[in-house]
Formats: sequence, C-alpha cells, structure tokens
Amino acid sequence: MVPALALLLVLQDKPSMTYEKLAENLYRESRQVRGYYEEWTFEFEGDEGKTISRRWLDGPRYRQTIEFKGETHVEAGHDGNEFWVILPPSKRYVAKTAPNSAFTDKFEVVKLEDGTVHLSFKTAYDLLFSANPEFVLKSITEEVENGKKVRKVTARAERLPERYMNLTLWIDGDRWLMRRAELLGYGEEGKKIAGTFIRTVQKTDQKFDPSEFRLDQAKVAGFEKTEGPDGR
Repeated sequence: MVPALALLLVLQDKPSMTYEKLAENLYRESRQVRGYYEEWTFEFEGDEGKTISRRWLDGPRYRQTIEFKGETHVEAGHDGNEFWVILPPSKRYVAKTAPNSAFTDKFEVVKLEDGTVHLSFKTAYDLLFSANPEFVLKSITEEVENGKKVRKVTARAERLPERYMNLTLWIDGDRWLMRRAELLGYGEEGKKIAGTFIRTVQKTDQKFDPSEFRLDQAKVAGFEKTEGPDGR
C-alpha cells in the first residue's frame, strides 16, 4: 500500500532539469552506493504474474536475481574479477573473467524506434525508462512519506494527443535512488499500457561477504556453459 502523504511542497513548476539529466543522475547514483540491497515488484496491467527483482550493489561488485511467477529466470553478478549469468529455465550459464563494464560505462541515451517505450534493468545498476518521442519533464515536487522527504517527478512522451505515455517517479529525497514508478498511456489502436514498479525493501550500510558476489557452482551443476557479453 502506498503510504499516506503528510505534506506536498512544489519545488519546480517548470523544472530547469531535463529528463535526460534526471536519468543520468539515477544512473550515476546506483554506481556510487556501497553495501546496498533492495527488492522491487513490477506489475503490468494484463499480465498474469508479478516480476520480482532483487539486487545487491557494492560499487564494482553486484548481484541480481529476477523472478517471474515465483521462479528465478535470471541470476547475474560480478565479483570484481569474474562476470557470470545463470539462466535456470534453459539450464545454461555464462562465466568469464572480464572487467565490469556495466559499472564503468558512461551514461548514454537509449536509442529507440519511433513510438516505443523502453524499461531497462538489463544490469543490476539500472532501472531506467526511455521513450521515442523522448520523455519531457513536467514537474518535480516534494512530498513527505512516513517522515521522509521524497521527490515526485512527472514526465510525458507524446506522439499524438491520443498516443502518449505518462511517467511518474518517486525518488528518495536525499539521494537519486528510485523508490517507485508508474506508467500510464495509450499506444497504437488505443491500446492501454499501464505498469507499477515498487521498491518493497531497501537496506543500506550492509556488510556483504565477498562470496555473495561469486558464482555458486552448486547452482550450475549439470548446466551448459555458453558464451555471453563481457561484464554485463
């Protein structure tokens, strides 16, 4: 359940920040955290199940699991030396010594086909929304939820008056870490697109053991080892 709002203060009716700059702030912040753990629940209207994402972030080390309908579909990580991915549904995995390019790559705007919306969480560091036409930032306001300041961001991507996507983000007030998001819009032939993304757990200042970021060989027993992209 969304916490009751105790206060609403308008910060910027017409924000000077662009949506691209906001996305870059989110991108950078997730790479700066240490000892950080969180869980997310993703739901799209019309889907039969929920997607659960769990991520452990510790600078150049990370681990992430993605579950759908209670089953793990992807588990990935980088221990600072080795990159690995486990794909339980196909009983395959990737493991190779490689730099963590997901951590060191510079922020870039995702190039999309016209009329599309994209949610990126392909690496443990990212939960970013993109669109073509691009999202235009409409407002940034400040709310207080359970005694904590939260930034509420609204943005809109519009092709035609009847073809648009509204995006609302709630971001921690003290850091550029997202806490929830909502998508609502209409695409071709009036198809409704609606999704909610909620951070259900957040833990900071965690003391991770190095083994938490290494490939667990027991999990890939009997799996086929395949090739994969470096450091992703």
